[in-house]
Amino acid sequence: MSQVEVVEGEDLSPEEMLKWRQTHIYDAAYQDSLRKDAIAATAKAAVQLISKKNKVRPPKLPEGSYKAIFRIRGGFNASRFSHFQLSKLLFTAASLAATMELCQDVVTINPTTNTVTLSTESYDCLTKYLAIQSLMVNGQEHEVTSYSVPNSETCEGIIYIDRCALRYKPKTPPPKVDKTPPSPKTKPPLPTKKQGPPPKKKQEDDWPSLPAAPPSNKSSPP
Repeated sequence: MSQVEVVEGEDLSPEEMLKWRQTHIYDAAYQDSLRKDAIAATAKAAVQLISKKNKVRPPKLPEGSYKAIFRIRGGFNASRFSHFQLSKLLFTAASLAATMELCQDVVTINPTTNTVTLSTESYDCLTKYLAIQSLMVNGQEHEVTSYSVPNSETCEGIIYIDRCALRYKPKTPPPKVDKTPPSPKTKPPLPTKKQGPPPKKKQEDDWPSLPAAPPSNKSSPP
């Protein structure tokens, strides 16, 4: 047996009921689109933050050494090779024998500019590295363009400079102050007022001379 409950409300026609339903469906869809936009914006901001943190920067190379920069052309992607593979390619192309001094040469990769930087302390090795004209990789020959940086300019174009270092300004040291306490026997000098020259006294000669009185024409009484 069905049960009927009576509640308080207003009677709605089918047309009004359909209009009310469409309005609420539109509101729900609008709220859903706002939520999706907020999620997408948050995800995009997170990706940008991660990309800024993972910004490619070449590591600092040893100071006081010669630097050779190689740009390998012909579709060569330096980021697909390890440091050991690139070192072996450069050592073989330069016809250098494997020695302990050669093992100290440092190879770095910059995926952003697709360049390879090699740091060596031997000038003879540097000249042999710069003489490389091409590299044979997997049976394909790639043209090599290279240049060097002088030993006195090891930071130019290779080692990144921190922004804090660019904003650094040397501070002048503060003046030295004698902090030794004075001995009890010596008393500090009392401050004296600067006294000017004593005032000059006026003498009789200094008074201005007055003109003589004119003679009187009146006769004296008898």
